[in-house]
Amino acid sequence: YVGGLFRGDLGVSLHTKQTVMGDLGRVIPASLVLVSIAMLVAAVVGIGMGVISARSQGRVADLLTKVIAILIVSMPVFWLAILLQVTFFSRLGWFPVAGSYDAGLDRSSPLYTVIGVPVVDSFLTGNWPVFRSCVRYLVLPVAALAAYPTGAVAMVTRGALLDNLGEEHVRMVRALGFPERSVLGRFALRPSLNPVVSLLALAFAYALTNSFIVESIFNLPGLGSYAMKSIETVDVPAILGVTLVVALIY
Repeated sequence: YVGGLFRGDLGVSLHTKQTVMGDLGRVIPASLVLVSIAMLVAAVVGIGMGVISARSQGRVADLLTKVIAILIVSMPVFWLAILLQVTFFSRLGWFPVAGSYDAGLDRSSPLYTVIGVPVVDSFLTGNWPVFRSCVRYLVLPVAALAAYPTGAVAMVTRGALLDNLGEEHVRMVRALGFPERSVLGRFALRPSLNPVVSLLALAFAYALTNSFIVESIFNLPGLGSYAMKSIETVDVPAILGVTLVVALIY
């Protein structure tokens, strides 16, 4: 088996009857797109929460932001995913609960495959009805996957920003009469993003492992669904292949 690794041979999957390398090549793009979108959401929302919290230190907005960050970091991803389904599908009916896009669109707006990921394929081919449907179907799984890194990014951004706001160079530019927005954005926030970038790199690998659960709950194709099916069928070659991929990403 080790000798095969050097030749790119991970064996043959017992439940798909295809090479594990070929299977991984088909399922990894979907997971990478899902995790990448979740990390983008986590970065934007988390940094925004951190800035609001730092600027409102000791006030209600600061306390509220910290409580929200602690709550979403503390929630297990499987519980949050089910909670989102119950709230936004079963009770409110705002978002669909499972799948990649509305299958009824296959007749009116057939999707042409480019990389095998519907949201990317529909965007690249200009299939906007399917693209809008894909976005709606991604809202809940992305929210579940982005929750933990969003809270972590918010807390790290808050701490780093407060540290930098107390630095001598920041006090100096304030004394020179720079606008507060410029002081915050140019002189305090930029150096505060260094630990955030490091955190996002670690969170990406963490989110990839969490995608196993999210993809199974929301019935999304990807590395997670492939891994779960491999475990259910005791497909040892496929399980080893998935394990190696995740280990390499970490």
